[in-house]
Amino acid sequence: LRGAVAHVGVVETKCVEVDNAQSSNPDANKLNNEQWQALIALHRTLLHEHHDFFLASQHPSASLPLRRLASKYARPARMWRHGIHSFLELLRHRLPASLEHMLTFLYCAGPTLYEIVSDK
Repeated sequence: LRGAVAHVGVVETKCVEVDNAQSSNPDANKLNNEQWQALIALHRTLLHEHHDFFLASQHPSASLPLRRLASKYARPARMWRHGIHSFLELLRHRLPASLEHMLTFLYCAGPTLYEIVSDK
């Protein structure tokens, strides 16, 4: 599980860096389709890493200290803030050009969120 926490941290850091770079320069060149797809893939990876972390830490055979890791590291809030909200804000600020990419991201983020909530 330590490896999962570390990997979530690496992917989360990359998402934060990319989102901050894109948000700080709204007049930057428009992203092409491949660049949007790469950003979607990066954020989807972060969601999947969080999902795997939640599955492992909330497994019935997990010890109490392992079960508390999600709260200790504020994983649900961090997943929302860095995995979903900041990217949706970036997409929102690039509307209408980003609409198709926003829908693509929502279609992958929605089921992942539902699965995490329904696992509890």
